[in-house]
Amino acid sequence: MSTSESADAMTAGARLERLLVVVDSLREHCTWTREQTHASIAPYALEEAEEVQEAVRDLDAGEGTAGELAAELGDLLFQVVLHARISQDSPDPALRFTVDDVLDALTSKLVRRSPHVFAPDGALRPVDLPREEIERRWEEIKAEERAGGAHNIPSGLD
Repeated sequence: MSTSESADAMTAGARLERLLVVVDSLREHCTWTREQTHASIAPYALEEAEEVQEAVRDLDAGEGTAGELAAELGDLLFQVVLHARISQDSPDPALRFTVDDVLDALTSKLVRRSPHVFAPDGALRPVDLPREEIERRWEEIKAEERAGGAHNIPSGLD
């Protein structure tokens, strides 16, 4: 970020790019971060997810703040970004993936599992359905994917 560009003026994409640079720097210059593996940080993902749940409960009870929830979600996002960064160091090309791969896999899954909002090509095509029907269809599509062995990972990575 240039000195003339304020954090408030940054786009979400620029903020994500800045986070990736920070995590790359930590991976290179911080002994703790450099020594982490998928296995060593995996337990933190559950811990961070539980802290997100706690922040949501506190917010709903009027005892927490949106800022606290945002901070906990940031900790969870760090887990995702660090896993992606760790994978880039794998000597096995079949085990490598990037944040872009994670974003692409998630976007594809959301489009695929939301046919009430998107056409198969991703074009917006919303249809108003009851929540129960949306949930039923989501689970049905999920089961079809699992039965078909879909990994929901961009081609070339599965």
